[in-house]
Amino acid sequence: MNPKISVIMSVYNGEPYLKQSIESILCQTFEDFEFIIINDGSTDNSWEIIQVYAEKDSRIVPLAQKNIGLTKSLNKGLQRAQGEYIARQDADDISFENRLEKQIRYFNKDKEIVLIGSSIVIDGPYGKRIYYSPETLPMIRWKILFNNCFNHPTIMFKREILDREKLFYGKFNNSISDVSFLNGPAQDYLFIGKIAFKYKVANLREPLVLFRKHNKSISNVKKRLQRQNAILISKYFIESLIGKQITSKQIDIYVHPNKMLSLSRNLHDGVVSDFQTIIRVFNNRYNNSNSWIIHRQNMHTIYYNYFYSSTIIRLLKAIKMLYCEQSFHSFKLCLVLIFKIDFKLNQSIINYLVSKKDKS
Repeated sequence: MNPKISVIMSVYNGEPYLKQSIESILCQTFEDFEFIIINDGSTDNSWEIIQVYAEKDSRIVPLAQKNIGLTKSLNKGLQRAQGEYIARQDADDISFENRLEKQIRYFNKDKEIVLIGSSIVIDGPYGKRIYYSPETLPMIRWKILFNNCFNHPTIMFKREILDREKLFYGKFNNSISDVSFLNGPAQDYLFIGKIAFKYKVANLREPLVLFRKHNKSISNVKKRLQRQNAILISKYFIESLIGKQITSKQIDIYVHPNKMLSLSRNLHDGVVSDFQTIIRVFNNRYNNSNSWIIHRQNMHTIYYNYFYSSTIIRLLKAIKMLYCEQSFHSFKLCLVLIFKIDFKLNQSIINYLVSKKDKS
């Protein structure tokens, strides 16, 4: 009889945190799972640790191989998985004991959901903090256009989606981009995004995984390559949405709007025009009646896109300084006021804002 869940973990030299990570899965309150652990050519004692646990718990499926990288290792795990649901686990992270139970419960509650993630507790050099992921489908889809808003070690998805969509990690289908296979960091972004734009997905607000941030983590070691791959993937998603080619530099600007200031006027106008197209097509494609949320969440982008002028930038900075003692929220309200009058700044507006501040 096949297990309900297949948990997949790929390990490469994960000895320092591997025991805690394995035990966090074995101690789950939901017990009907297989635990596929792939030793990807580790040169430390990872394989020995995996074998010790496999001898004690028959739910562990140990696999050893030469080093082929995380992407191909995960695909090997997908092919081996027998469960109705597939969950991810990284060798340096800890799943809280009720993680699997709560995710299965959510699947049972909403039958249309095909993939679930959650918020995480980040354990880094400066202590622990909670990172909350977007929860609503419109906001998930909007954010995933530009960056992965799912924490990969938290995801669980229905296995049937793999066969239905012929999905595996690193694959671009019908891409406008010239990239055909991505074997490196951010492979999860591509995999998850392709599901999110076609099916119902969700994030649980409650953190279900402790995510370790350390010097040897992939997000640190391969940070630059991860960002480069993420830009390629974002480019792929946006081009697929609007049916038009855009540059990697544009994607970088949408994610880091301060770079707008270095553009020439002609380039700036093209970037703004394409961004307006993205918003319009997105809202039409996904019948998003709450388009104002998209604008509000990307106010930092619109700030630079629509107010590209050294004079106006200085005025806006002055307004921000005027309101910073009260709250940053007031500054945002100030921008909303400007948006409502068709983005025209004049001295009367500045005088009005100053008078309001003086009275408060």
